Amino acid sequence: MTNFTQKLLGSIRQSRSIIYFSLQMILVLSGALLAVTLGSVGVAVGTSVIATGVSGMVVFGWVIFGDVEEDKRRSADAFGFVTAFPNRSIQIKSEYDIRLSRASKRIDIMGFGLNSLREDYAGSFGAWANRAEVRILLVDPDSPGGQATYADLRDNEEGNDPGRTSEEIIRFINDTRELWEDPRIAFSLRLAKTITSVNIFRIDEESFWGPYLISQLKRGRTSRNLPTLIVQSPGYMFDRLVDHFEEIWNNDQLSRSPA
Repeated sequence: MTNFTQKLLGSIRQSRSIIYFSLQMILVLSGALLAVTLGSVGVAVGTSVIATGVSGMVVFGWVIFGDVEEDKRRSADAFGFVTAFPNRSIQIKSEYDIRLSRASKRIDIMGFGLNSLREDYAGSFGAWANRAEVRILLVDPDSPGGQATYADLRDNEEGNDPGRTSEEIIRFINDTRELWEDPRIAFSLRLAKTITSVNIFRIDEESFWGPYLISQLKRGRTSRNLPTLIVQSPGYMFDRLVDHFEEIWNNDQLSRSPA
């Protein structure tokens, strides 16, 4: 049953709605009766009465439909939903650029090797740190230990050469070392010792985020081609993503310094 149908039935059950809807039905039935029993005059009068009843029903349905749409808008607002894209990274780079150009407080980023980020924005990291606090969470290339790390598992899922993601992580660490080793620069980097299920790119009070989907990757799609959503503050989803990032960042059991 659709939301519209549920709303319609719920409203009809309410006393006022029942009275209103019943009156419109009476008009339609009365018009039909006049048209059948009073000949040509009855047809003319009955048709007008039927039209009045049908118009009332249309208005009733429109009001209910409007309530359903308003409920959807309220839900989107509550979650802070802004928009969504079928991909991420360079394919929606202009969306990042617009927000990065006015970033003034915080830039938080979380992902596996973030190779695309390094390729697209490495030259801008210092400028970001001059305007906002920058924090980046990469996957720990040594976690969880044993024969296969999270990075190794991701390589297998994406069909990469073994060790590729770990190499990208190490390259990111080395390429940004001068930034995160300098305490005067607002650029920090940590390595997450958790299973990374979402990609996060927060810019002030908005956050790009998207899931890592195995089924998509099995069809030959890389992480750049996975869906991305934008949520904003205030909003439930924005707050949960912030909580997720902060918990990993601040918990030494869940992340560590690259040093």
